[in-house]
Amino acid sequence: MSDLKNIQRSNELLKRAVELNNDKAVYCIDLGQSYANLEQWDEAIDCYKNAVDLKKKYYDDPEDQNELDYYYEFLSEAYSKAGRLNEFIEIFEKSGDLNDNPDKKAIVYNRIGNLFANSNKEQEAIPYYIKAIKFDPHRPIYLCNLGLTYMTLEQLDEAIKYYKQAIELYRKSPDDFYGLDYYYDFLSEAYFKAGRLNEFIEIFEKSGDLNDNPDKKAIVYNRIGNLLANSYKEQEAIPYYEKAIELDPTRPIYLCNMGLTYTNLGQWQEAIENHKNAVELRKTLSKDIYELDYYYEYLAIAYSKAGRLKEFIDIFEK
Repeated sequence: MSDLKNIQRSNELLKRAVELNNDKAVYCIDLGQSYANLEQWDEAIDCYKNAVDLKKKYYDDPEDQNELDYYYEFLSEAYSKAGRLNEFIEIFEKSGDLNDNPDKKAIVYNRIGNLFANSNKEQEAIPYYIKAIKFDPHRPIYLCNLGLTYMTLEQLDEAIKYYKQAIELYRKSPDDFYGLDYYYDFLSEAYFKAGRLNEFIEIFEKSGDLNDNPDKKAIVYNRIGNLLANSYKEQEAIPYYEKAIELDPTRPIYLCNMGLTYTNLGQWQEAIENHKNAVELRKTLSKDIYELDYYYEYLAIAYSKAGRLKEFIDIFEK
C-alpha cells in the first residue's frame, strides 16, 4: 500500500512538472512511466503521444539529447501493454516520422519485433525484424533477434543462418554494443538443438575468432560445456570447462561448473577439489557475478555426496 501511495504521490508531482514545463518532452515521458507503473495504459499512451509531438515541435531543444525513436519506443510499449500494438504500428507508419533517419526507424521496428516476440507472437515479429534489417543492415543484433525468433519456432536451420550472418556482420563492425561471444553463444545453442554441436565446435575453432580475447573465448567454451553437461554428456563437457579455465583463470564459475559436472559423475574428490578452488578464487576477487556463499553451497553438496559433510563443516567454521 505504501508503494502505491508513493507512486500516486509521484504521479501528482509529475503532473505539476508537466503543467509548469509544457514544452518538455522528457517530462511527459516521466509522467507516462508513472501511469505505466499504475498500469493505466490509456493515460500513459496520452503522455507518450504528447512527448512525441513535443519532440517533433522542439526537435533542436539543446536540453533534450534524446532522438525521436526514443519517444516512440515508450509509446510502442504502452500500446503493446494495452493490447493495441497494431494500432501503434498504423499510427507510426502513417506518420512518416523517421523516414529521413532509416537507422532510427529500424530501432522502432526492432522494438515492435521484440514486443511481438516477447508476447509469444513470433510469426508476427518476423516481418518487423526484417524491416529493421532492411532499414539498417549494419546492426548484428537485428539479425540475432530474427535468429532467436526462428529458434523459438524450432526452425533451426533458419536460426543458424541468421546467427551466422550476425557473426559475419559483427566482424565488419566490431564497435557493436554486444561482443562477438554474445552472438557465438546463440549460434552454439542453435547448432546444439539441431544435434550438430560438433559442427559448431569445428567452425568456431577454425575461425580463429576471439583468439585475441581469451576471456571472451572462454565464455564460448564454458557455454559448450554447459550445453553438453545439461544433456547428460558430462565426460564430453569436461574438456571444454578445462579450456575455459585455461583461457580465463579469473572466473570461479568455470571451476564451479566443472566441479558440478564431476559431482554428477559421482567423482567426489575431483568435485571437491574444483569447488574448493572456486571458493579460494572467489575470496581473492572484489567482484564476481556470484557471492562467496554460492560457491560454498556447491562445495557443501560435494562433501555431503562424498559422505564427508562434517569435514566440510569443520573447514567452513575454521
